[in-house]
Amino acid sequence: MTLILTLTFAFALTTNGGDDAAKERATGEPKKATLSAFDWMLGSWTLTTKSGITTESWSRESDILFRGASVMMRGKDTSFTEQLTLVHDSLGIAYIALPRQNSEPTRFSLTVWDKDRAIFENPAHDFPKQISYHFRAPDTLHARIEGQGKDGKTKGIDFVYTREKK
Repeated sequence: MTLILTLTFAFALTTNGGDDAAKERATGEPKKATLSAFDWMLGSWTLTTKSGITTESWSRESDILFRGASVMMRGKDTSFTEQLTLVHDSLGIAYIALPRQNSEPTRFSLTVWDKDRAIFENPAHDFPKQISYHFRAPDTLHARIEGQGKDGKTKGIDFVYTREKK
């Protein structure tokens, strides 16, 4: 009987196809995120609206650091720029934003993630308090910022990017 249970357990472990959720349930330990889980963010993404063209680009600098930039163009004028960083440090994984108009960067900690989604939060920040990314294969990246506005109501802004063709 012990041999049958052992074989059944071993079969279940080897045939779950690397299902992290199953491993988490079996061990009781949450899976740990690494930056490689966010490789789907890498590359250049474009959003075109009547207000202009926004481009967000990400590249891997190392196993613990992605660098990004967001630029909005209105005609020939740059109306917004932001330096972005995704880092895995001693505090965990964080999204760090430095818009052109700010003197200091703002850190948002990773709170939720899976194979195609990431949510970063900073409850102490004025706006946004949450930044999320959702990859929709093969070529769509949905980014969203949200938080409480000055009027006390929750507001959100969506950015639906398309991967730039090489």
